[in-house]
Amino acid sequence: MKTKLVLAIMVVAALTSCAEKTSITPEPSPKGRTMSFKVQTIETRTVLADGRKTYWSGSEAISIFDGTSNNKFTAQLASPSATATFTGEANQSESYVALYPYNASASLSSDVISTVIPENQIAVEGTFDPSSAVLVGTSKDANMQLTNVCSLLKITVPDGVTSIEVEGNGTPIAGNISINLADGNTVSGATQTKVVLAKSDTSALSKGTYYVAVAPGKLDGVTVTLKDAVNKRHMTRKAESPRTLAGNVIYDMGEFGTVRDVKYLYDDSFCENASIYNTPSMTESSESPASGNKCLKWVLQSADAWSNYAVIALPTIDIKDIEEPSKACFVYKFRVDPDNGPSQCWNVFHPYFIRSNDAGDYQLGKGIGRDRASEYESNFDIIVRDTNWHEITVPLAECIQQMKDKSSAITGLGFTPAGEPAAIGTTIYFDDIRLEGCGYGEVSDVWENDTPSEPKDVYLFDDVFCEGGSIYSGSMTESTESPASGNKCLKWVLQSADAWSNYAVIALPAIDIKDIEDPSKACFVYKFRVDPDNGPSQCWNVFHPFFIRSNDAGDYQLGKGIGRDSASEYESNFDIIVRDTNWHEITVPLAECIQQMKDKSSAITGLGFTPAGEPAAIGTTIYFDDIRLVGCSLK
Repeated sequence: MKTKLVLAIMVVAALTSCAEKTSITPEPSPKGRTMSFKVQTIETRTVLADGRKTYWSGSEAISIFDGTSNNKFTAQLASPSATATFTGEANQSESYVALYPYNASASLSSDVISTVIPENQIAVEGTFDPSSAVLVGTSKDANMQLTNVCSLLKITVPDGVTSIEVEGNGTPIAGNISINLADGNTVSGATQTKVVLAKSDTSALSKGTYYVAVAPGKLDGVTVTLKDAVNKRHMTRKAESPRTLAGNVIYDMGEFGTVRDVKYLYDDSFCENASIYNTPSMTESSESPASGNKCLKWVLQSADAWSNYAVIALPTIDIKDIEEPSKACFVYKFRVDPDNGPSQCWNVFHPYFIRSNDAGDYQLGKGIGRDRASEYESNFDIIVRDTNWHEITVPLAECIQQMKDKSSAITGLGFTPAGEPAAIGTTIYFDDIRLEGCGYGEVSDVWENDTPSEPKDVYLFDDVFCEGGSIYSGSMTESTESPASGNKCLKWVLQSADAWSNYAVIALPAIDIKDIEDPSKACFVYKFRVDPDNGPSQCWNVFHPFFIRSNDAGDYQLGKGIGRDSASEYESNFDIIVRDTNWHEITVPLAECIQQMKDKSSAITGLGFTPAGEPAAIGTTIYFDDIRLVGCSLK
């Protein structure tokens, strides 16, 4: 049975802890002597301030680098444990570097580990794929602490999901990576922009929570797509704004398939029609936000309480539109930096809503209960005596009830110190400001039917070659002489009476035959025209194309049975003959070609042209343009 690392939920006592010292130390030994390391892991932090501890379980293996080699060390555990003793053979060294999971292809050079975050990961409910999350550590003795260098995305899915796809909106998040041990285990060099999480047998995932390991760093947003291959449908959640993911942190992407009755007023940026309103003392800041990259920063600048007010203009929220007041809540996160303000009032403030049509303000806070380190006094004041982030949930039922004028609306959110003198220099940070349960929140996730996309043309040459394409050999060049479209075409000049001495070959990116899903729709299309340059009339406009296949599978000539073009004849010997100098477009169905390519492992790697007869018409020039594959539905 495949073993796994188990994530166990714990309350954070500290972000890190020192490994317990033991008496197990590698004794001086010749090359290849057996030694053991006692290994534990550092807690993986989450943005919600609880922790997750990685446990060893069953058969485990790690790489131990001794400065000259990558050595496999193993441990066998009867039950999950936070600590495991790994045993193996290594050279004596002043220090050792550990890598989990074991990777025979990994390397260590100048404090940089080269390894991989898999782009295809195995779904394990409640935890991550044990071969996907990369942990590293160093030690000069037998005690080793490993830190997870990956970011973990927590995704809770409904029934019917067969795979989870995560994309960094163009930013690489997996594949080959480099880990710089001397620079705080920073990760760089990722090569793949998408990670797919699925069961090894491709069956449906159980309803529950799964974790996807990705490379940390700045992303151009995150897109999570749930696929239901059985019913051919999908569900997508996309965050457009840039995000910076840290290593050893779990990011909760939320629960999919449920109504998300949440309206964010501020989360890295303001919602539409929201902004800081005429308040110099409040600004956006990147100083340690609760989540994401930004928060709001409010600095008290005057001893007079109301001189410090801060106001956020909101999109109009009509009271009458809140269907169930008993479920409506106003939620936000905050933390306070006292900056040596007067201790008697340094952490005191209260929030209030601003109403439209001169209906006045409504102060928030009465009867909202207690947070562990906070007191919410009956006069709506909020008092904290630490500098941690706290989340406040304010039920709005009483507020809505007292707003008797139902035609009024909430148009702003304000904050003011609760007493005087205000603590000049005190800074209060706000983040994740939102309304919940108001009945008009953000659109919930819904299944959408997959719409089969029409096969797209794959251009091999159109002004420029596609990636991996080029002129490989022969008397062919790029030319600006009257292309069919755009600015350039390909020019092929016959220079010898011997037909095969005139061949021209275009190297193509490998096109696997097995990747063409529907051969009956696949076509090879190109445009050409011929300039005879007084070549012999009996053969001046004759040539035929052919594909070059990989693994010495030979050539396949194109043209048989392809029908007729108004000014062209496609003879049974694959020859193409024209008797004018106009541009013509040739469409070559590939079904017969694919059928005859019985070796399905072969791939098309080149496109060739040769005169069809001898003597070849020396001086004849043939131009090609808009070379493409049509209807191939390449996987």
